[in-house]
Amino acid sequence: MLLSRRDVDKYKSFSMPSRDITQQIFSELLFSHCLTKASLKAFRDCALQDVLLGDYPRVKDSWMDVIASQGSSLLSADLSGSAVTDTGLGCLKDCTNLEALTFNYCDRISECGLKYISGLMKFESLNIRCC
Repeated sequence: MLLSRRDVDKYKSFSMPSRDITQQIFSELLFSHCLTKASLKAFRDCALQDVLLGDYPRVKDSWMDVIASQGSSLLSADLSGSAVTDTGLGCLKDCTNLEALTFNYCDRISECGLKYISGLMKFESLNIRCC
């Protein structure tokens, strides 16, 4: 069965396929600019490892609970250029295996937001520019 980009909003969950297949579906939706807030909900608790939304349009705090639902599976996230705030960044506090986080040009994140993620100890890369 082929997944049609225009039909992606019909799916309520992508938790059944393997993690690799789910990650590929997610990445393809990003690449084709077909990921929406509605389709993102289908990825709740899917154990995605990489959520690279850098400069993806419309990303804001309302997306963060689904991103954070990846929990300890989430290894890298890029929120660059998004409208995510300190509160949204705080959603990542339980993503304990997060190794790489990028949020360049996020003018709604301040030092207060950094306090939320200060307990994450596995960072290999933390990129913050022009915030």
